[in-house]
Amino acid sequence: MPSELSQLDERYKELRNEIDRLFSDPLAAIILEAYYNEHQAQVKASSNGNHAAAKEQSHPNRTSIEIKPADHGNQTQYVRGVLKEIDGGFTVATIGDQLRASGIELTNTQVGKVFARLLKFKELRAVRRGKGSSPSKYTKTQKFKPEG
Repeated sequence: MPSELSQLDERYKELRNEIDRLFSDPLAAIILEAYYNEHQAQVKASSNGNHAAAKEQSHPNRTSIEIKPADHGNQTQYVRGVLKEIDGGFTVATIGDQLRASGIELTNTQVGKVFARLLKFKELRAVRRGKGSSPSKYTKTQKFKPEG
């Protein structure tokens, strides 16, 4: 019994180190978070007695995540990728929705933090500050760098 516990403890430490290593890569962290969220949705559907839905439920755009050598970017690069395709005004939510539709699982909070950095470097400009349930609206400036 003590031998089995020490083996389990050693395996736990190995897995923990591997998880830490994976989360140190921003792209891997995003993919792992998406996988975790999908798994949690399946568990929830399963616990509600909806086993068929849990079995068939998967991320609708999972196949659209193409991992190329140049895609080892971070959250800012993903947001920049969407922003370079947009003309006119946008909100944190519209960019977040587009990212999630393309298979990149970033929360609106994460997108908002990227916006804060881009505002700081004057690559974005707030054209309307949000109040109450009305979101802030932004535009790109001349200083916007699509490739960062």
